Amino acid sequence: MQLAAVVSGKKLPPAKVRRTKRWLADVSARLNRDTVLEYAVYSLFNHGDLRLAASTLTDKGLYGPARSMAISALEELGKFALAIRFLADDLSAPQFVQQIFSHVPKQAWGRLITHLSPHMVHLNRENVAPSFLEFFRNLEANSEKLVQAVTEDQNGLQQVANELAGHTLESWRQEGIYVSIQETEDTLVVQHPRLVTEEQVQTVIQLLSQLDNDADHALFDAVSCLGLSTSELQSTVLTSPESIRLLKSAIDQFAQAAKESGVFRPPQSSAPHGA
Repeated sequence: MQLAAVVSGKKLPPAKVRRTKRWLADVSARLNRDTVLEYAVYSLFNHGDLRLAASTLTDKGLYGPARSMAISALEELGKFALAIRFLADDLSAPQFVQQIFSHVPKQAWGRLITHLSPHMVHLNRENVAPSFLEFFRNLEANSEKLVQAVTEDQNGLQQVANELAGHTLESWRQEGIYVSIQETEDTLVVQHPRLVTEEQVQTVIQLLSQLDNDADHALFDAVSCLGLSTSELQSTVLTSPESIRLLKSAIDQFAQAAKESGVFRPPQSSAPHGA
């Protein structure tokens, strides 16, 4: 809770701030590639578990907790994305540690993955990129088409931007599991999970369903790019030491391809004339 407060900008007593900063620095200094690879693997497992939990809770009519679990499943995708950024040398250890202990960055990356996934699936069906890794290895040609497709989807992009700017997902997550008192213009109202409707749950679950494409087509599905289905993520067979080792190796290869592609590299600014 202390760390979350620091990340979110809330005030803490100076002594606690110093202790938390020391803790952040200590974790950052001890962080290594293998730890982050394991973090990425279990983020994918937990993504599958939380999606199953959201579906089960929806069937039971517990819509508030169901929506919170679905948003948490989005967060697990965000964790995977942040791990890839670290493994591809796009985030330093302190940057990575700070972001994984805040809900909003993880939700933002998970939400962006669900938004980009249909565009990348469309490119794959046009045989632009036969695999997830090939997309990065032919980034120059593929990214131009992807940028064009996403740019044409201005309404969708604006919706995502509004959600993230207003911390909508984090508000929804909290409203689904906590009872709170909120202030309106005229009065105080009690907000509680039983106010959440089935339709509101489906709004989030539909975001996740965009990732449920065949492994041959889903370019931006962190699960299927490793050759896994959602049901396989809930299999205990996958948690054997050998399976974990193979998954780590697959993720490491993916991160290296992302790094080599320059996908995280900032655009080069052209030198001014006469310089």
